[in-house]
Amino acid sequence: SGSSNGELTNLAKYMANHNLSNASSVYQKLTNVSGNVSCATYKLKVSTNDQLAILEVANKIKELKTSKYGIGIHSTEANVGYKIYVVICYK
Repeated sequence: SGSSNGELTNLAKYMANHNLSNASSVYQKLTNVSGNVSCATYKLKVSTNDQLAILEVANKIKELKTSKYGIGIHSTEANVGYKIYVVICYK
């Protein structure tokens, strides 16, 4: 539940692209303001035909009880399939 927030989305995208997991620390580093920001991270390895793992992460996102959130996803190609790193920042 909740609504998407642009600032938290940008933070989540930054964290996903840099493989980071401490939202409050990254937020303070980027903004010079201490804030109470939490995050959940998920690392997946999927084959090119395996969408079940991606759906499982989507279900975890729906389980979060928060008023504002942002989601960042970064993927890289693996030997077989892809590595996907998902960051969900929320307040």
